[in-house]
Amino acid sequence: MGFVAFFSKAELWLRESTTLLRGALLRRYLRLHGCPVGKGLKCKRWPLFHRPPHGNIEVGDGVCFGYGVSLWVADNARLFLGDYVHLTHNVVISAHESVLVGAHTQVAENVSIRDSDHEARAGCLISQQGFVSAPVAIGEDVWIGASTTVLKGAQIAQGAVIGANSIVLAKSNTEPFGIYAGSPIRQVGRRPR
Repeated sequence: MGFVAFFSKAELWLRESTTLLRGALLRRYLRLHGCPVGKGLKCKRWPLFHRPPHGNIEVGDGVCFGYGVSLWVADNARLFLGDYVHLTHNVVISAHESVLVGAHTQVAENVSIRDSDHEARAGCLISQQGFVSAPVAIGEDVWIGASTTVLKGAQIAQGAVIGANSIVLAKSNTEPFGIYAGSPIRQVGRRPR
């Protein structure tokens, strides 16, 4: 083994070890705040919590938090991340009511998942109005492409693939193992068997 190859392997080992150590610290932090967390949590960089968790976040086994993950979970809301969910870089999840992400789902960089919008009545400043929310449910084995936005009330079927730069609305119908893209999404294919 050459000198460069040795240091490349050592660097990879160090990165993986650091990711697991951060994951163990994050697991402890969440559990101290009453949140159920499975084993094998990985954390490349500490997520930004807009509010301290208090039993309203549930994390399955083997979940991975990438760089720049931001979580806004309201006091009475619920965030569920199933086993082996992978949140890549700069993922924003905002749960005013409920966001559920099924097991083995992959979320690419710069994705925004939000179950609420500001009200926008005329005659009152938007910043002084409340929220309109509807639960978001993302099935198992889903792939959400880069820079996609998933909005309130969206339901994504098991095995679906959402192409990059897409918008998923409450009225967006998805079928298991369908491939979708666009703004709003429309079916463009099916995953091969």
